[in-house]
Amino acid sequence: MTARGVIRLSAFLILAQGPFLEAADWPQWRGGGQDGAVRETRLAGAPALDLAVAWRKPLGSGYSSVSVLDDLGVTMASDGVRDWVLAFDAASGVEKWRFDIGAAFFGRSGSDDGPMSTPAIDGEDVFLLTPAGRLLALDAASGELEWEHQLERDFGSEPDYYGYSTAPIVAADRLYLLAGGREGAMLVAFDRRTGEVAWKAGSDPVAHRNLRVVPLAGVEQVVAPADASVTGFATTDGRELWRLDFEEGSPSGGAVPIDGSRILVTQWDKSHLVEVTSGPGGGDTGLVGILSLLS
Repeated sequence: MTARGVIRLSAFLILAQGPFLEAADWPQWRGGGQDGAVRETRLAGAPALDLAVAWRKPLGSGYSSVSVLDDLGVTMASDGVRDWVLAFDAASGVEKWRFDIGAAFFGRSGSDDGPMSTPAIDGEDVFLLTPAGRLLALDAASGELEWEHQLERDFGSEPDYYGYSTAPIVAADRLYLLAGGREGAMLVAFDRRTGEVAWKAGSDPVAHRNLRVVPLAGVEQVVAPADASVTGFATTDGRELWRLDFEEGSPSGGAVPIDGSRILVTQWDKSHLVEVTSGPGGGDTGLVGILSLLS
């Protein structure tokens, strides 16, 4: 299991006051670019931010972070009895709706109770994965259930002792999830409106990892870390484009894009800077190899 910091969801959102800073969208795990970067150019060279708390709201416990799109903020938390998806007005903190996702998931090995995955918002729907492995699509305006998959039932995923924690990722008309199914369903792509499966790929064991959807060498692909490998799959049909296997150790959480051809893959005690290049005719991509080993 990867190390997890303790997060008490006692404060949902802190807003800054000042003429140079406005709220920016952060619609899913690691932001819209899936790289954790804030692209607010007006912050460059600005004086001390002097942030002031606009509002504060106690929620409960959990590890889910906050996703924000336009005026909607969404997260997940536990009240100690039930786990909830919670939607708020991002400017005022007023609760818009909540959805019961099941009995409280109790922490293991000293961790806190509550959900671990981060929801994604696309403007019309909210997508989330519960600790028990329910993948849900909820109407963003009302919180009503639109479609659902159960990972163990639908994809043969094995329940994890620490609960499901990977984040669903939205890109174009698809929703992608590291479902962890052993029979060709490690990675699943869905039609995000209907929930129908577009394609499935991979059979490697995977737990507590997060995928990226990025262009590498000019080809849009899903970079999917597993317990002992990282693989690039074509977003169009799930075709394997390249693969990197590890002889020992395991990735600690993901593969971070550096630029249009390189990614940084982390393990417990080392990191790999990997370059991907286009194949013959500029089509499928292939792995060039490890450029450098960072210890």
